[in-house]
Amino acid sequence: MRAALVTPDRLLARRVAAALDRWGIVPDESAGLPLVLSPPGRFLRHVAALAGQKLTVEALLTLLKHPLTCSGGEARGPHLLFTRELELHLRRHGPAFPAAADLAKWAAKGPEDGRAAWVAWLGETLSGLEELSGEYPLLACVETLLARAEALAAGPGGSPRTLWAEAAGREAARILSELRREARMVAASRPMTSPTCWRRCCKPDPFAPPTRRTR
Repeated sequence: MRAALVTPDRLLARRVAAALDRWGIVPDESAGLPLVLSPPGRFLRHVAALAGQKLTVEALLTLLKHPLTCSGGEARGPHLLFTRELELHLRRHGPAFPAAADLAKWAAKGPEDGRAAWVAWLGETLSGLEELSGEYPLLACVETLLARAEALAAGPGGSPRTLWAEAAGREAARILSELRREARMVAASRPMTSPTCWRRCCKPDPFAPPTRRTR
């Protein structure tokens, strides 16, 4: 037996898909997955959400657990191990707003298994995002998003190729490339607040190419 749902309401379609998942049914979504909900789209949103904000435990762990974080080299395994141990520490002992010094202190108390270097990489990669709370030219915002996102995806000594590898990644790269090109023409005359700029970078339209899935 086959059933079909024809609707332009993407929220309704996602709710139906979630309900079908309870029975292990994966629908064929011919409309495709919106870029903003794809792995690269979510990853870019997580990075963008840190701009101008004080880093929280939840925001940090959400980013660290994303499948694209530290996926561009041989460090993914240790990254997941360190993330789990760091989560246990932060859940039990805090602080609610971990800074680079807090992470370094945690690493110093552990074994010499590479976590100190991992923390140093993480602190360097996330540095400067909290300070983006004023007004910046659009080009500066786009460049910062790209640099931080690629560094996080690459991991220590890795490559950011996994971020842009699939169809959704290529679409995200295309949108950001176009935005960067346009930003060069408006950078001098249209400074933007960081949150607005980041939302522009992670704009959900256009959609990524359709991802057909069947059970």
